[in-house]
Amino acid sequence: MTNRRWVLAVGSALACAAVSASCARTDMPSVVVTADPRPPEATAVSPTSVLTADPLIGGGVPIDVEMFFDYPRYLWHVRRLSVATTNLGDEPITISSIAVRADHFEPLAAESKRTVIAPGQRVDVQVDFGALVACSSSDDLAAAVAVTFTKGDGPPVEHLVRLDPAPLDEIRDRECAEQRVEDAASIAVSAQRSIDGPTMETSIEIVRRRGVPVIEVSSLSGSVILALVPVADSEPLLRIDPDRTRADLPIRIEVTRCDPHVVSQSSRTFDLAVFVSVDDAEAHRYQLEIDPRLQSDLQSLIDACQALVAD
Repeated sequence: MTNRRWVLAVGSALACAAVSASCARTDMPSVVVTADPRPPEATAVSPTSVLTADPLIGGGVPIDVEMFFDYPRYLWHVRRLSVATTNLGDEPITISSIAVRADHFEPLAAESKRTVIAPGQRVDVQVDFGALVACSSSDDLAAAVAVTFTKGDGPPVEHLVRLDPAPLDEIRDRECAEQRVEDAASIAVSAQRSIDGPTMETSIEIVRRRGVPVIEVSSLSGSVILALVPVADSEPLLRIDPDRTRADLPIRIEVTRCDPHVVSQSSRTFDLAVFVSVDDAEAHRYQLEIDPRLQSDLQSLIDACQALVAD
């Protein structure tokens, strides 16, 4: 996934939302915050913050504020989004609370903030998003942020700001693909391993869980330090037809770099994955679980590489 940016130009679209409820969709299910799943310091803006409500929660969105959802790489492993917010006006603005409101995910209580944005400044305000709602197909999912702004010395005002849902669409698609793979099969590195210095011979075990979908492994993904290499190169690497319940994909795990400075700075040394498709759907990057024993074995490969380099 590329680090894309989805920009909302705050102009006529927000002016529409600020002056007419006709700009809001009316066919969307109500989403009500009923409990606060966050730590005690997080408090809800409103007990009935909904996308179907009047978009004027307390006044129009400031015309001199620009906002868009962003999902940078450093947030991929946590359930947080960035709401890029630029102050185009001549007074500082303060964000005191923010929450994601979307068809894609369950609502969470708003997060308290003390984010001051100076004139001309952009600040990426991070915010959690909830669990996936459903994977039923839809091309018309809406998304917004419920946010409380204070402009200069003015009073705090709550707004429901509709934003481009593209980043949330992408997260939803990825999580739905992961769910399809999880439902179809269990995938894991075999406990049968043979280690020779900086190389491990093992296999990836795929066991059907339910149904009879066709399951294919198209490629492997290693890290900066470790490479996953199929013993036999074919296309696809592995296919499980409906009449089979399991299959093993023989692989080698090799150390590609063991420079001390590279190893010490690597934050994703054991980030290993396979690309899996179910019934000819687009291949999904499935993260392999690295349990303590496997991590210890992989670390021994790195140690062996460093010992060879030292010699």
